[in-house]
Amino acid sequence: DPPMRNIEIKQTYGAANLELIIKYEENYDQYIRALSNWAEELIKLNYLEDAKILLDICINMNSLIFLPYSLACDIYEKERNKDNLLKLQNKVNETGIIKNNDILSKKINDCITNKLSLI
Repeated sequence: DPPMRNIEIKQTYGAANLELIIKYEENYDQYIRALSNWAEELIKLNYLEDAKILLDICINMNSLIFLPYSLACDIYEKERNKDNLLKLQNKVNETGIIKNNDILSKKINDCITNKLSLI
């Protein structure tokens, strides 16, 4: 079964648990942002391999936050790694939770397409 989306979790567990679910959601978003920010600092210091590890965690969690995808695109462009850009694009286009988020999906795909044109 695919993972439940936020709205499905809220509907399934109901109003009685809404505050707790929102708190979990906020913690998850903070975790993704912290990993992304850490990766961003590593990129500035040119520790690209370490940054990629952190970004992979975010991306493999199907984050709905744009920053990890954008940073990964920047690294792959810097490395001139067309294959990884295409893999990222395939993942985004095949992952239901991201694919179903039209705004995020378009933003990530635009970023990838832009980077591919520069390689």
